[in-house]
Amino acid sequence: MVTRVRSERSRSDLARRAKALRGRDTPGEYRLPSEGLSGLLAHDLKTSLASISMNLDFVISELGASRSHAVAPALEDCKQANARVIRIVSDMADAARLAVGDYRPILAEVCPGHLVESAVRAATSEGETRDIRIVVSTDAMRTLADAELLSRVVDRLLERALRQARPGTRLDVEQKRCTISIRASTGSGSGSELTAQSLTLHFARAAMAALGGEASVESPESDVLLYRLTLAG
Repeated sequence: MVTRVRSERSRSDLARRAKALRGRDTPGEYRLPSEGLSGLLAHDLKTSLASISMNLDFVISELGASRSHAVAPALEDCKQANARVIRIVSDMADAARLAVGDYRPILAEVCPGHLVESAVRAATSEGETRDIRIVVSTDAMRTLADAELLSRVVDRLLERALRQARPGTRLDVEQKRCTISIRASTGSGSGSELTAQSLTLHFARAAMAALGGEASVESPESDVLLYRLTLAG
């Protein structure tokens, strides 16, 4: 009787060990945390993209020296697109970190109006290139926020609004107390397309949620795009 009990215990113990080994060896059992995967992807992609950017700078410089301008505009477009992709990769990695609480905003007293004005100054050159006049209006209200993160949100939404705005029109950027709005005339006539989900909007929503606010997009008229950020008051 004692021998039979020992034998059953041995079989049970062997079964548990075998199950543990199978669990360890079975393909697909290991799951890398999403925030870890995002960080790895961002690092590898940004390294490759940075290499492309440096080589584009070199090629553009050499073309300028030799006065060969046939392909210079196309290379400049590639350079700008490459820089945009680097920003997208960084934003998506940070959005993933924000979602799991791995990225904690550093709150300090800031003047949102100053951040908005700085973003508009940086976008003025592109606006002039696209024949779009940017009109900005701000106040002196101060609040607690992560200045770097909020600046990135405003910059990304402003960049996207510029790409969607119709040439020859005005783009209105307004900060009034706890609300920042970006309004552009697009001429597309499709509100559903204007308000469709995008990587830029996804990042903005994740960042603003982490700051205790929110980001939204709407089309109050068929050819008008309106981004709105609401800060924690």
